[in-house]
Amino acid sequence: MGEIIFHIILLAVLGFFYNDTLSIDTTRVADVVGAAGFPKAIIILAFVLTVASLYNTFRNYSKQEKTIESKKYHIEEFNIQFLGVIGSIVGFIFVSDVIGYFLGSIILVAVLMVLLGQRKVKKIAIISLGTALTFTIVFGKLLHVPLPRGMGFIQELSFLLY
Repeated sequence: MGEIIFHIILLAVLGFFYNDTLSIDTTRVADVVGAAGFPKAIIILAFVLTVASLYNTFRNYSKQEKTIESKKYHIEEFNIQFLGVIGSIVGFIFVSDVIGYFLGSIILVAVLMVLLGQRKVKKIAIISLGTALTFTIVFGKLLHVPLPRGMGFIQELSFLLY
């Protein structure tokens, strides 16, 4: 029952945020999408996914037995993967100004894939490069988000990409 309540609260919060995006000033003619376009798209996607998750929750809730004893919930011990993921994200934040966003995101995605169990080097390389290139082009070129460029020759190379 708690999952259903959580989904309903999440839908209400998403509705509130979507309502706030309607008041964003979109008078700039130079930008095709506008300042509110990206937040609206993300909120609509989150809304659709939340509704789909709520449907699955209702479906599973009706299948559950009514005689399930309540469990005492506790926090499980931290494992090495969890600490590695958190550490790699924190490391990415600290080194992205030095090595740049593009190179930092390649390293971050590769480290995360290794931590989460991927062992095929070719697959790690392709996904890391593809993810970094996609996010760099989308945020650096299309949305004009200022991304960290790095220092020295890395900064000069970053001007070629974004």
